[in-house]
Amino acid sequence: MHQRRKETQLLACLNGDTQAAGITTGFEHYRFQHQALPEIDWEEIDLSCTLLGKRLRAPIVITSMTGGCRLGAEINRNLALAAQHLGLAMGLGSQRAALIDPELAETYQVRRYAPAILLLGNLGAVQLNQGFGLAECRRALDMVEADGLCLHLNGLQEAQQAGATVAFVA
Repeated sequence: MHQRRKETQLLACLNGDTQAAGITTGFEHYRFQHQALPEIDWEEIDLSCTLLGKRLRAPIVITSMTGGCRLGAEINRNLALAAQHLGLAMGLGSQRAALIDPELAETYQVRRYAPAILLLGNLGAVQLNQGFGLAECRRALDMVEADGLCLHLNGLQEAQQAGATVAFVA
């Protein structure tokens, strides 16, 4: 069931109209003033930073994407390759499915494609109310050779999914 739900979500993003009516990014409210002579040496610009002990070429994290199905594995691989090439960090989608069904672990395992990146594992914080603890957090980290773990909060999204975890109280 989880694999089918993940595939459905990914296909909706790839093939469907996922834009909310009337909601924008807000960028249309900003205009940059043109400067023909910006008085800057582009070679001197350094966006690099260190995050959780890893050096990034820019403060950008490709985060909390996918996993748990074949299409998710392909997307994760491509994002990991991009992160490695560009020197960015990457976060995976919720690994809950792989903790429940270890056969799904490979859909999250991208370290071989991106050995140098800052890689973040992921679990839903709500799982900590439902029996997941430190051992599961460590298993999630070990499963993907992650440098850190994100605990995501997405109650509204969960409530809209079939078979989702919706008990957000301990």
